[in-house]
Amino acid sequence: MQLGILKIKGTLKKHAELWSNCGLFYTSSLKSMLALEAKDLVDEKTFQRFMEKNGLNQEEKNELLKIYQIKKTKNKDLILMAAQLRNINELLEGDFTRFKIFFKSRNILSALSKLNRPYFEKLGKIGVALGSNNLILAKSLIKKLMKEDGQIYFYEIPSLSLSNLNTHLEYHAQFVKYLKNLEKKLEDDELFTFFKVYLSNFFEISKYLPLTRPSSNDLKKLAFSYNFGIPYPYTWFPQLHAKSDMETIREYLNIIDRYGAKERLIWSFSFSFLDDKKVNDEMVEELGRMLQNLSSFEYSVGLKILNNLPIKELLSKKDQKYKKPLFLLKRKYYKAQLIENSAYLLSLYQLLDLGENMNFFWWMVL
Repeated sequence: MQLGILKIKGTLKKHAELWSNCGLFYTSSLKSMLALEAKDLVDEKTFQRFMEKNGLNQEEKNELLKIYQIKKTKNKDLILMAAQLRNINELLEGDFTRFKIFFKSRNILSALSKLNRPYFEKLGKIGVALGSNNLILAKSLIKKLMKEDGQIYFYEIPSLSLSNLNTHLEYHAQFVKYLKNLEKKLEDDELFTFFKVYLSNFFEISKYLPLTRPSSNDLKKLAFSYNFGIPYPYTWFPQLHAKSDMETIREYLNIIDRYGAKERLIWSFSFSFLDDKKVNDEMVEELGRMLQNLSSFEYSVGLKILNNLPIKELLSKKDQKYKKPLFLLKRKYYKAQLIENSAYLLSLYQLLDLGENMNFFWWMVL
């Protein structure tokens, strides 16, 4: 932890010197940050004493204490998530009696359900099923997960910061071990081969597991197959998008639309398929639904879609509130997510892009 602090403090010091040389304002808040050490973040009272000692004004202290409290809560969640991955790995690697497996599995499943991280819970359940020697259930859980957008995972994992550096390293180590344990259990299984392709759309798993991506010819056959292709657009669409022409992509979207996959509507926005009135009406209706819940992952997807002005205009005709400038909708959402969501860095960057002053470096450090 101390090593991590020294590295980040060193980087900040270089920036501070650069800003000073450029004539930019070198604040007392930044000076305090450069004096911060691991022992100053042990608990709230210790951090308050640090702020007093370094002469921060009351407004600064209130703001930084608020950030500290938010980050502390999220860091506790990461500790619990790392602990459950460690428990699942022990289950996968151990040689336990059926009685022991039953109680270990039950305890892990109970703990996963209390984390309020739906995607992480589903990912963990696969390992619990395999650790319980229930291959049929594990395969069923893999198929269900492959029907979900893996980007949700990054909204559930607390972002890396100085205060949770060691915890993040532990979590990452347990996550990599978990992937390798799944590989050991399922390395000869065709479904797991496709599961790795699915994961590769969101994670750099090729650093840790052998990964064979299908060739362009094989990709089309797989994506359009009825067993492992059409039901799993989150596996194959990103691959097609990277390797195929527009005609193939449109054909694929049309096929999964006929099979009732709602993902067709979401992805169609990216290609502005507005030439079909029926599809057009369905898209706007789906977009309106996605923007109903301010705290949902889908809301962020909806905001990206609203960058397409013709679509925003269509939605505005149905609901007047979407006539507001897009930056106002973004500001409201990302301010809420900065506090509520684990992946605070995404919200922070978006707010900075909108010109908000969000104590960027303190969010990174605390």
